[in-house]
Amino acid sequence: MRLLKAGLREFSNTFQTARRNRILFQFFGAFIVYIAGLDAIVKFVGIYAEEAIRLTTGEIAGLFIVLQLSAAGGAFGFGLLESRLGPKKTVMLTLFWWIAGVAAISFLDSLALLFGTSPKTIFSVLAFVTGAGIGATQASSRTIVGLLAPPGQTAQMFGFWGTALRFGTLLGLLFGPVSDAFGSPRAGVFLVLAFFVVGTVMLSRVDIERGIREARAVP
Repeated sequence: MRLLKAGLREFSNTFQTARRNRILFQFFGAFIVYIAGLDAIVKFVGIYAEEAIRLTTGEIAGLFIVLQLSAAGGAFGFGLLESRLGPKKTVMLTLFWWIAGVAAISFLDSLALLFGTSPKTIFSVLAFVTGAGIGATQASSRTIVGLLAPPGQTAQMFGFWGTALRFGTLLGLLFGPVSDAFGSPRAGVFLVLAFFVVGTVMLSRVDIERGIREARAVP
């Protein structure tokens, strides 16, 4: 009974914290959705490449190396942009980047036919280009949390951010069941695209500047 009361009290405190930091938790909602898309890509890109693109084991290993290099370069490039655009616009830019890349993967065969090359080649190029958003999306999201966290509560808010990240991971795991349900990994790709689109719309409604002012006004 004591543990139950403690759990309910902690839940009540969390709810009150969310009400006091409405804009930050509004951001967490958007973050859960779009990070689900990113997490699904990281976890399932190898499976998709093997089943849908027919990449060999060696080609998949090379793909992951390409993604690492692309992510490192993208984190640096988008980091420079963040200093000029601000973290919200930078995250929005990376999400549009992902939407364009995932949409292109959805029509891989048509693009291969258009450019007169193989789907493998188009997929590899798209992986390199879109992979640049991997580190930047998370890094700029982390910056937003830091800006919206009230003074003295930064550690607590990053704890909530970690929880949101786990929820996003769980949501991203739907890629597998959706692909299985429709009998094609392409269905999972459309789900990922939906995550990015919905997450972008939700993030666009988060008033970061107001959230910063309210966070600084907390006594």
